Amino acid sequence: MTMAVARIEILPVSLIDEYHPLVEALKRRARSLRIELGWHYLLDLTWMLTNLGPVDGRHIMDAGAGMGLLRWVLAEQGAEVVSVDRYSRAALPPHFRARYEVRGLRREDLAPIWRFACPPSRSWRALLRRGGDWLRFLLPRQAIGRVIIYNQDLKSLTDIPDHSLDAVAAVSALEHNSPEGLGQVVMELRRVLKPGGVLLATLGAARDKDWFHAPSKGMVLHQ
Repeated sequence: MTMAVARIEILPVSLIDEYHPLVEALKRRARSLRIELGWHYLLDLTWMLTNLGPVDGRHIMDAGAGMGLLRWVLAEQGAEVVSVDRYSRAALPPHFRARYEVRGLRREDLAPIWRFACPPSRSWRALLRRGGDWLRFLLPRQAIGRVIIYNQDLKSLTDIPDHSLDAVAAVSALEHNSPEGLGQVVMELRRVLKPGGVLLATLGAARDKDWFHAPSKGMVLHQ
């Protein structure tokens, strides 16, 4: 494996103002897809997109993607995006599938839409009230790229070949691994990157210690 060159930055909040048109476009896309975005995610996404540069025709992993925005934005710009998360997205809602070309890397990664289109607890009348999601299937898709759903732990990307990706992007995701497992995750992400590929990650940080991995605490106040 070639020697990696690393760069660490503290993301300045001023990026939000510096890239105001991009931030506003991200807000609009998030609203249209019904995705909630906190300001810190806008900061992360802005930094990520400006550092990725042109993505048209590139093969990119959205690592720890969850139900986030990044993969859809990259697909709109022409990338083929492998969306990886240990949380299953097999029942991906129709409003995503109608706008973007989406498939599962494996059969179990994306269920056929008819399996959950009308669950027993939901009437056809309720579905008709959300008919806009289904009508979009009749319209041309907006994205020129596509999204490939892969429900898997980042430590074991067994279905992704060595040196097959141009870039890996992880938005506030890698810190959700244990300190012991994080090294294995990084090694696996480097395995699937092409020589000269780039791994971009935003993470929580602290000056003196790794506070993110401290045990969670709770408080109950009776008054």
